[in-house]
Amino acid sequence: MASRGDIGPLAHNVGFKVRRLHNLLNQQWVQLAAQLDVRETPVESGILVLIGNNPGISHRSLADLLGVEASTLSQAMAPLMKRGLVRFDRAPSDRRSRHFYLTEAGEEARVSVDEILERRRTSVPGNLDAEDMATLHSLLDRMLVKD
Repeated sequence: MASRGDIGPLAHNVGFKVRRLHNLLNQQWVQLAAQLDVRETPVESGILVLIGNNPGISHRSLADLLGVEASTLSQAMAPLMKRGLVRFDRAPSDRRSRHFYLTEAGEEARVSVDEILERRRTSVPGNLDAEDMATLHSLLDRMLVKD
């Protein structure tokens, strides 16, 4: 890890390194989004992908997939709904339950998001090869399992 000073015990802190990587990946997202004229943030894009892959997904299930609280998801969904990218239906058996779908505009936005995801898949920080990436994904999956 290139540094300009002594980071002490943070050099062995996974959270610190994951946060730095998160920042790096967000910078990469902003650059690619600007090139492709994509307006959605990484969080909004993830929501579009998950709804597109799971049409009719419930609010609770979507929050669980994202690993966030339902109220946090509601805040993230508001701009997507306002821009007409996502719509919801209420479940007939429980009118409180909302199930989400992409609109036609949401499907179009999803195509652009998929292009960014593909470019990012082939342009990984650190020049990791396929084996490194498989190992990284395996380790991240293990770390993300809730006890």
